[in-house]
Amino acid sequence: MTETEHVSPWGYVKDTPSRIHEVLQSSPMGMRRYPRHSDLGVKCLTILVPIHPCRGVSTTFYGGDDGDAYGVKNDGVTLDWDVNVGYMFRPSRVSFHSYEGLIDSDRYVMNVNLLV
Repeated sequence: MTETEHVSPWGYVKDTPSRIHEVLQSSPMGMRRYPRHSDLGVKCLTILVPIHPCRGVSTTFYGGDDGDAYGVKNDGVTLDWDVNVGYMFRPSRVSFHSYEGLIDSDRYVMNVNLLV
């Protein structure tokens, strides 16, 4: 996080974080899939912690915008949904991801971002 060049070869921001933003994010029951996005911009690090319900669909990662890191189109990899077990990633050109609401419950995730 304290490297001197602004952007790595993979496209993530290497600035030192200067602030933090955290929110308990709710996705309503039946919400359509949120579009693929990479979190590039002012975010240095994204931390997601599933909160509710006990079973659910976690975030799906795709690699690049149209496929994986090598440009291969794919359906993505969906991480396991484990309540209170967080995962984190550095936003980059290969961190495109999406999420959606659940069929029978609202979805709650603690979302923490380190920002430049």
